[in-house]
Amino acid sequence: MGGMYSCLRGGHATLENESPPAAERTASDPETEGPDPSATPSSHLTLSKTVYSLPLVDLAGAIIDPGILATPCRLRLLDVASLLDKDVLHIVEYHIPSLDYPLADISQTPLPSYAAISYPWRDLQLEADCVVPSFSVAGAEHADSISIDIIRTACVAARAYGYEMLWLDRLCMLQNSKQDKAWQIRRMFRIYTYSSLCLIFPGGLVRLARLDDSTSWIYRAWTLQEAVAPGMKKLRLVFQLTHPSLDAFIEHRCDVESWSEQTRENVFSGPRHAQFVDKVLEEGRSATCDMKLLLQSLDTLHTRISFHAPEIAQDHTKYPVRILPPAEAKLLSTVVNNRGWPLWIAAYTRSSSRPVDMVFSLMDLLGVQVDVAQFGKDDRMKATIAMIQALMRRPSATATWLFIAPTMAPSRELSTLPEMPETSESGRAYIQTSRGRVLASEAMGTGGREVWKPAGAPSGEMTNSGYFVFSAKGALLVVDASTQGSSTSTGPRIENDSETWAVVVGRSIEMDHSVDWEIQRDVMSKTGNPRTFAALTLMLIEKHGHDENGHELYHRVGMEREIDEVKTAEWSWVHRQFYVGGPGRGERRRFGVSNPGPIYRVEEVGQGGTIIG
Repeated sequence: MGGMYSCLRGGHATLENESPPAAERTASDPETEGPDPSATPSSHLTLSKTVYSLPLVDLAGAIIDPGILATPCRLRLLDVASLLDKDVLHIVEYHIPSLDYPLADISQTPLPSYAAISYPWRDLQLEADCVVPSFSVAGAEHADSISIDIIRTACVAARAYGYEMLWLDRLCMLQNSKQDKAWQIRRMFRIYTYSSLCLIFPGGLVRLARLDDSTSWIYRAWTLQEAVAPGMKKLRLVFQLTHPSLDAFIEHRCDVESWSEQTRENVFSGPRHAQFVDKVLEEGRSATCDMKLLLQSLDTLHTRISFHAPEIAQDHTKYPVRILPPAEAKLLSTVVNNRGWPLWIAAYTRSSSRPVDMVFSLMDLLGVQVDVAQFGKDDRMKATIAMIQALMRRPSATATWLFIAPTMAPSRELSTLPEMPETSESGRAYIQTSRGRVLASEAMGTGGREVWKPAGAPSGEMTNSGYFVFSAKGALLVVDASTQGSSTSTGPRIENDSETWAVVVGRSIEMDHSVDWEIQRDVMSKTGNPRTFAALTLMLIEKHGHDENGHELYHRVGMEREIDEVKTAEWSWVHRQFYVGGPGRGERRRFGVSNPGPIYRVEEVGQGGTIIG
């Protein structure tokens, strides 16, 4: 069985009587010898072989190892027909030489169509005294066991949409092989991109999640890629079916939580929620819903509850639908539909068990690649620097990552970024702040809704030591020197602080909200446009040393936005190169505008100046 391949062309398999030559069975892995540069992906034959097969009756309680007969650096799929029709767990391995090309298009290979599964490795558990047949995978024993019933439901879902093969990382990646895992990680984005369907099990693979279960799927690092790569049209969430519609479920939760009649009437006063159940898989047990419709329904529900019953919206335990939290769900909808730089924000609301995976799971979404074999599991900062270096080498790249969460304290390790989420084996993502340990989504600002525009972000490059090198216009901070006892004058004596600069890192045209609405309406009636102003985004940086070449090194301490450019016209601007990054003080300083120049906020420096903008 281990030596027999099937040869596939156009997705149809025919058994060969003899094993293929050894040269065809050996991976041409780019991390080792590299592919033949004269060949093209479309010219290759796809070979397949069974690498694991076990009856379900022997699976319960087992720790299986699908890698015994497998060859590292191959794509593997679970056979849906074998499991549903023959009660056999059957894993097929494919030798697709075109996948040895880092940018090869899986869709151009003769692979069968397949569904991919997205889920957290550890999450919901069984009710007390409830036992179901399950199994584990060698090399991944730290994860929750896999319920045989859940695997069956996944296969039923794949078949319901017309697909007979399934990709599940725990079974299709060799968990005991560093070589295979590195190879798979570099191709993970394409595996999900070219899947025909992505089935989301938000509570994990122990049991199906109900709509009122709090799940961790939206907080895990890899699931961001797994949702964005396929696109919204391919996403289906699999859940435990308890009611025929979302409205019926919400009404049930109203009864459980004893909502008042007035609250019910207000929440249901608008149009009813769309029919979001896409397919009933197992009558009375499981169903799928269209992810787009679910996210829309959750946003509508949250808007109504927040307006009519804010006390419920703020109490997670009383919220009727908890399978996906509303703020994070809205952010997810934004990034799946639009991608772009908000991906950075979404990534900061997530966590992983291995620190470096927070970077590996993001790189393909940003369109860059780093050699994952160069980094250990704790090398998050080193991998982050490498990813930003690759990103900034792209044509017309700008430092949009400066705008991830400007209101947060800068990272103590790399000050141009905010403090990073803690790593965790399971559950939500948390960040240490001056207020203590808080949910990452809250630290970011209501799930990332308070987004700063990165318009006018600078270009530049990142050094190996983590300093962002760029050219920009800057002005020295001004301070009240008379408070230091160095002046006999009765009034403040303003001097420049040679160590601290306010640097322009963004510029946009914004509506002038300081103008009375009646005036704005008059302006719009005459010109067709509102009154606007040129808004600057400034980054405050402090000098902390020099590098071996004598360059002044700075760390970020704060950012401010929507500063009227006119009010800075008298500043002593200098256009120069800055090196900003490195370790920071781990706290944010607020600053504003005075006639001589940028100045710390009055609440921070007492009588140090007058804020005029």
